[in-house]
Amino acid sequence: MKHILLILLLCQIWCEPAYAHRFYIIEDSRIDAPDGSPLIVERLYGDGIIGMDPVSLQIRNLGGAVLAHSQTSTHVATFCPHINYCWAFPYNPILPLSMGLRLDTSNVDWNTPPPVYTLSKEEAGEFSAYLAGHRRIAHSDSFGYPSTVRDKSPLFIPSFASLLISPAIILFDQADKVFIIMFACILPVLIYRYIYQAQKRRAIKTAGIILSILTGLCSCALIIVLTGLFGTPLLCTLVAIFTAKHILKYIQRIHPSASLNSH
Repeated sequence: MKHILLILLLCQIWCEPAYAHRFYIIEDSRIDAPDGSPLIVERLYGDGIIGMDPVSLQIRNLGGAVLAHSQTSTHVATFCPHINYCWAFPYNPILPLSMGLRLDTSNVDWNTPPPVYTLSKEEAGEFSAYLAGHRRIAHSDSFGYPSTVRDKSPLFIPSFASLLISPAIILFDQADKVFIIMFACILPVLIYRYIYQAQKRRAIKTAGIILSILTGLCSCALIIVLTGLFGTPLLCTLVAIFTAKHILKYIQRIHPSASLNSH
């Protein structure tokens, strides 16, 4: 009977629906409109429940109006140094290339009225602070769910030439995860070389191999989480591993004694 109750409890936990979070916007940068008024370049995120949150690029004025938005993707990289050179690069975890989307400023309605959001008192204060530049993030379900309404956007024009620079844009967008994966690849090897191989005392060598194995397992788990749950692109993972390999070769070249056995 106890085993049956345990199975039922596990099934209930497994089938329990995931709790959703509110939609949110994150400021990327601020640029000027053709008339000199400030604009916010931001990303609108939906709720991916247990996966990646769908995201699209938005251009918003300080009155709160969304002047333009890109299509929705699992990731979107941005390159907006100027209103006339504002690009969105939607990409997914598999393909190493992205068709860049350039903002067509000639068709933007700069007098778009602000939307009527249904905000709580907390959300209203957060959104006001966001527009004023005191916050980089704001939350509200009133911002809309991007994946249901943003399959295409007439204000962002695709450009085949942008395919050539898209890998660099994607790598820059995922730079933090690239460095994390690089560190996760390098650390277990350094522990193995500098503690297990370079030390003579048996106790230190034993501790070194155990620590190296544990660190390696944690690093593998971290990489799986980043690539599986957070959707780190395959391109970024391969670049991080390739770079880590060459960093280790360079370290071995300048400190060759660390890789020698103690015999």
